[in-house]
Amino acid sequence: MKAFVALVCFLAAAQQSQAQLLGMLHFGRSALDSLASGYDKPPYTVVYEGKGYEERMYPSRKWVCTNSTADDEGRITYMFYRLFDYITGANSRGVKIDMTIPVACLVPWGGDDTLRMCFYVPEAFQSSTPTPTDQRVHIVAEPDSRVAVRKFSGYPSLAEWSREAEKLKTSLASDSRLTGYDTSHYLRAGYDAPWKFYNRRNEVLIVSKASAGHLPALP
Repeated sequence: MKAFVALVCFLAAAQQSQAQLLGMLHFGRSALDSLASGYDKPPYTVVYEGKGYEERMYPSRKWVCTNSTADDEGRITYMFYRLFDYITGANSRGVKIDMTIPVACLVPWGGDDTLRMCFYVPEAFQSSTPTPTDQRVHIVAEPDSRVAVRKFSGYPSLAEWSREAEKLKTSLASDSRLTGYDTSHYLRAGYDAPWKFYNRRNEVLIVSKASAGHLPALP
């Protein structure tokens, strides 16, 4: 199971070779059963649709997050395992929490500032969320948020994530309807298991300045 969920995040950050993708054949039946049952994901409402992008409203929800100071494959994997340990029992109640989608990474634009990775806290734990036992992992209550989103498919590399974010940034600049967005950061969001080869769902998201101004900072 750990191999499965690690690859979900790894594929959201870096393009995988064919050999790595074929590694899915070694995953246990439990991972397949979990995928078939579907994952909890944050609710949202689409309020505007443009050409190749859309605007959404997300209600306030809790996420479990951790930070790193480097945007590379190794650090991304480490962050993922911290969060995975939390949902598999490294929390104040010792409970197992279902995996959710997407795996989200908040990325600074063109700098080496802090990178944040988050898992969505399932609805069953939103009102009573266990505290992480790892001091590097934190529960974050995100505010109501207005977000611009661009969807795309495939197995993106870090460079491809960045290019898609630049396309969304260009769309924001050219559409007078989409104003007041904070382009100092963007979010990478990966939704699919590694063995889904077609119609994969990846998203880049830019949060409005009003919403970003209320995003809690992690230590």
